[in-house]
Amino acid sequence: MNNKIKEQYKIIAHIWYCGDNLCECYQAKISISNDDTVYGMNIWEGEFHSGDCRFIEDAQKELEEAAVKYNISLEKYGDFGERIITKVEYEELKNE
Repeated sequence: MNNKIKEQYKIIAHIWYCGDNLCECYQAKISISNDDTVYGMNIWEGEFHSGDCRFIEDAQKELEEAAVKYNISLEKYGDFGERIITKVEYEELKNE
């Protein structure tokens, strides 16, 4: 019996938040991941924002545009989406 778990690769669109109440940093990001990591390696990053939540709409728009480029749906959550990719796609994106 083979108990090995098949690796699963993903491309993830999300808005990263620092979680610090002092600076309130956030940034739109596209990451690739395998089962070993939550977000893995960033392959695209939007503009970094700190201390001014007025620009969250700009970050959301950046994320939406990048999600289209990488064929990721944000329909379910708005500021988060993911899609399963093959190992070949993962390696190609990792080496872009």
